[in-house]
Amino acid sequence: MLKQSLPRLWRANKDLTPASLSEQGVLETVTVVYQGINHTTPYIIGTVAISSGEKILARIVDWIDPHTVIKGLPVKAVVRKLATDGNDGIITYGRVFSVVQ
Repeated sequence: MLKQSLPRLWRANKDLTPASLSEQGVLETVTVVYQGINHTTPYIIGTVAISSGEKILARIVDWIDPHTVIKGLPVKAVVRKLATDGNDGIITYGRVFSVVQ
């Protein structure tokens, strides 16, 4: 378990360089997760092939029935609240992908 929150670790690291990633992609693999600690279940994770060539493991959001999500669906990046650090009150936001309908 981390002794510091992720935002504090990020702020302490001075060697980070910004990277620009495409906001559009295609869902390549899909997994429905039924057990989790910090997430409402079930939730979906998948491998997204973004148009700039990289592959990203990401959470897939805004889908009503997780059993109908299939590979090959177009997705786009969106920003969502991921967690709140209870000790520091820091809200962590992150990039997830939403299915383009």
